[in-house]
Amino acid sequence: MISNRFGQEGEGSIISYNWSELGSGSGYVTFYGGKAEDNNGDDEYFLTTTTPRSRSIESTNTGDQITLTRTFEATPFIIPAIVKGKALVTFTWGGDADNVNDSFDFSVYIIHYDGTTETTLGSIVEEFRYISGAGVVNQNETCYLDCSEQKFEIGDSLRLKIVLRQSVNTGSNDHVLVLGHDPTNRDGTYITPSSEDATTILRLDCPFKRTDL
Repeated sequence: MISNRFGQEGEGSIISYNWSELGSGSGYVTFYGGKAEDNNGDDEYFLTTTTPRSRSIESTNTGDQITLTRTFEATPFIIPAIVKGKALVTFTWGGDADNVNDSFDFSVYIIHYDGTTETTLGSIVEEFRYISGAGVVNQNETCYLDCSEQKFEIGDSLRLKIVLRQSVNTGSNDHVLVLGHDPTNRDGTYITPSSEDATTILRLDCPFKRTDL
């Protein structure tokens, strides 16, 4: 996994915040989602504070009544920290309705993982989008999620899960779901930032409780 360890001595102390909200007392760290190959040759979906090239720019699935799920995970915390506040998630995904009018939806989850158990801190579940016509129609999403306060102990990790769904059975196996996840914002097969209002950057701005305000 790509390393993005951060921190200094003292609970809630982070080396640097990308931005802060003084009213809420939250300091935000920006993570980017992507795909890499681990030392066993397996695919791994990461969250990192750096901007490497993703092994693949997009994830896709095709068929009828299909789902596409990706879970991106940061490296384990090396100091305790507390997530508190509103998380901001931005990304582009797309759906191909295959010449019919079709229903799609997406879900976003911010997750605390202690090595055994996942705990959802904030979520948007099955947000509806109506797509019609032929070809992939891209959707730009900006999600502002209330996160319950959660202490991350040393060894715990932060996860971001995104679920896309084409929910109506139309009898066609030519539907497409696509999710962009390249920190460098390169053009993919379906999502092409150079020629359309879209991005392949998947970004999470995660709120941490500041103790220095």
